Amino acid sequence: MGTTLVCLLVIGKEAFIIYVGDSRIYVLRDGVLEQLTEDHTVYNELIRRKKMPREQVEQLAQKNAITRAVGVYEHVEPDTLVLDLNRGRPVPALLGRSVRYFEEDLDGLGRGSPTRTLTLPQSR
Repeated sequence: MGTTLVCLLVIGKEAFIIYVGDSRIYVLRDGVLEQLTEDHTVYNELIRRKKMPREQVEQLAQKNAITRAVGVYEHVEPDTLVLDLNRGRPVPALLGRSVRYFEEDLDGLGRGSPTRTLTLPQSR
């Protein structure tokens, strides 16, 4: 049995993200919620590599199976992102798996939902 991992580290004007599995990081910009990380699932891998049409992948019983996780094998290859954060722009919000309950209305998360957005302080 393994687990997913998503980590966000902000240093100065850069955000460093490392992730494995299907936990996610989103950023809320101008009222629009944007997914920054990609899921490591059978569904996403098949779509991304264009191995099957989306309609066929939707029908697979194992489409939500995680293709990368921490603790399953001795080594796992995480994905990483480095973001340049402009002064006063939102820092990515770590929402993780709870977002699955809102996938039908991700934009709604930015309007009235109890989501927190961090903003970098103005430099002096």
